[in-house]
Amino acid sequence: MQEPGLFGDIYFSTKVAEYLMVGLPAVVARTAVMAQYYKDTQVAFFTPGDQSSFCAQVLRLYRDKTYYRQLVENGLELMTRYCWSREQHKYLSRMNELLDADRRCR
Repeated sequence: MQEPGLFGDIYFSTKVAEYLMVGLPAVVARTAVMAQYYKDTQVAFFTPGDQSSFCAQVLRLYRDKTYYRQLVENGLELMTRYCWSREQHKYLSRMNELLDADRRCR
């Protein structure tokens, strides 16, 4: 479980995206970074450093199958929008822009 402070405010866990991509719900510390990328309808947020909050979300997923399915569906939908096959063009275009700018500066 992620503690607040240290790296918690700037750390982005790629593991969350991996879980969503394969149809698993994710229990995620509500940090500024994670809340910027995910919504309450896509992941089960808990309060960083609060074991009770974490346990409550795990139990909710276990007990509430509708909530579980909702997070899985919404997570898969999110990952379909941001999959590599859709994002690679944007990424490679940006890298080419940076390389071109570097070449012009020389």
